[in-house]
Amino acid sequence: ILTVTPTLTAPNTLRVLGSNYSSLTIAFTGNSDATGYELWRSTTVAGTYVKVATFSTTEVTDNGLLFNTSYYYKIRAYLTFEGKTTYSPYSTVLTAKAGLAAPKNPAAESPNYNSVKFSWAAVTGATGYEVYRALSNGTFALVGTTTSTNHTSTGLITEQMYHFKVRAYRTVNLVKIYSAFSEVVLGVPTPTAPVVTATVLGYDSIRLSWPAIPNSTGYSIMMGDSEEGPWTFYSLSSTNSLTI
Repeated sequence: ILTVTPTLTAPNTLRVLGSNYSSLTIAFTGNSDATGYELWRSTTVAGTYVKVATFSTTEVTDNGLLFNTSYYYKIRAYLTFEGKTTYSPYSTVLTAKAGLAAPKNPAAESPNYNSVKFSWAAVTGATGYEVYRALSNGTFALVGTTTSTNHTSTGLITEQMYHFKVRAYRTVNLVKIYSAFSEVVLGVPTPTAPVVTATVLGYDSIRLSWPAIPNSTGYSIMMGDSEEGPWTFYSLSSTNSLTI
């Protein structure tokens, strides 16, 4: 009886799938014959490599790293067959740093006619955030630094389109180390929507009233047969009430 043990090829296409200030997640192309894989790490490309993980999937997370420090990784596959373990060659070396993740879930809303509130999800390990803003097709400029996860831009032009993005930073020895930027989102300052109250004055008339909207020029009244519409223009008003 001839027993043949499959020959394992080295894992390849190593890449950083994700990172934060103290960990790296590495993904790669594996080997269908492999029982599992070993992750080896060094602090120099030609230094002594130490095995830091044994796992069976084609991605692995290395925790407890030093922020903004270069690490060198290589991976090999192994096959356990009839009580014997054989190994593939090592992969090529991947160099990576534990860094801040880019802020996620950016969103913009308009509290009133001349401001936009821009917010995002917190980034683990961040000391603070820098917010950048641009007009359409314009150059982004730094408009705020904050330790919170939102920033309100004021003094903006009503109905003007503004683009926002943010990046996180971590301060190390008085030096800021930055994440990549978030996705860009659009914010448009718009007047606050009036909250209307209707008062019946008689069998054929009602009085509409609403709190005055600061700095508004006037109000456009629309009328419809149901809450879903369709709506048609009825009248303009320069005050915050109207009798119909």
